[in-house]
Amino acid sequence: MDNIDNTTISGEVNYVWAFPLLKIKYQEGELEDVVTGVDWLLTAKDSDGYIANQSGTITLEGPVPEKFIPFSDINEKIVESWATNALGQTYINKVKTSLKTQILNNKNITETNIAPPWNRTEEQS
Repeated sequence: MDNIDNTTISGEVNYVWAFPLLKIKYQEGELEDVVTGVDWLLTAKDSDGYIANQSGTITLEGPVPEKFIPFSDINEKIVESWATNALGQTYINKVKTSLKTQILNNKNITETNIAPPWNRTEEQS
């Protein structure tokens, strides 16, 4: 963490979950289209508009037939509960801390890489 002690995140950080892909098994016993994995993305945004993301994949335990939810009935809240339960609150807190650190680091950028003048487009000037 380079030189972030004097900068803080103004306001609250909002976190938004997204689940871009679900891995399914076409058939498991009598059950069809069983979700076996979830790709997740957690995005943090502070009130100044700084954003940080972290993503991963979780593997779900086999379904309990009595509690099975048909694929067509699954919604984002259900998948979020599966993901957060699988990840655990301790890991989620570590991810959120990492995202806050990324935001603070982005607020304190003191150097970057850019194309040399002869390779720059109009938009980069």
